[in-house]
Amino acid sequence: IGREQEIAEATPLVAAERLVTLTGAGGAGKTRLALQVAQDLVANFQHGVWLIELAPLADPDLIPPTIASTIGLRPESSHGVTDSLIAFLRPRTTLLLLDNCEHVIAGCATLVDHILRACPRVRVLATSRESLGIAGERAWRVPSLVLPAAKQEASLDAVLTSDAVRFFLDRAQAVASQFALTLGNAQTVVRICQRLDGIPLALELAAARVKVLSPAALAARLHHSLQVLTGGPK
Repeated sequence: IGREQEIAEATPLVAAERLVTLTGAGGAGKTRLALQVAQDLVANFQHGVWLIELAPLADPDLIPPTIASTIGLRPESSHGVTDSLIAFLRPRTTLLLLDNCEHVIAGCATLVDHILRACPRVRVLATSRESLGIAGERAWRVPSLVLPAAKQEASLDAVLTSDAVRFFLDRAQAVASQFALTLGNAQTVVRICQRLDGIPLALELAAARVKVLSPAALAARLHHSLQVLTGGPK
């Protein structure tokens, strides 16, 4: 929802560049956007598109074996994993999607630089709160969802032109199917979206609360603290 322009801009960029890093604040929707772009480009890569999830890693030395395991490579020893990975990727046309690089950014930068220099047909799409900072990188910042115009009164149709409101409504109806945007709650929903700066993860966490809180009660709690967004199901 609300990412049509971003998909239209990022997809040809990833198709044309060796390394594209989607950057932005936590919860901005970098992973979801990257997954959609990668899915749209599957046909461009003869040897596949691979999602490498780096969030669970605490040690950058685990990046090469994680990539190797994901793509089905089984090196004979743990000492030559990077060399085996390079040798495996060198003749292949493939896209590696490295998700959540920020906490192992130095290790990612070193390995990606090595891969791109040695494997001319490999491309990398990374998501990170900061860019990798290596030669040839194209950093592309993922924006928040479009917020409602700052007006005191607006029709429901006008409010629903906001991507942030449409996203909040969709996620709210996923947990409370009877929830609807009305003249009575529209401006409150607008205030919630503005308070959360249109950040998709924050909006999703807030929308999950409409099962137990009215929009007015939720907005009042958000006015004082974002603590209401914590807890709940994993």
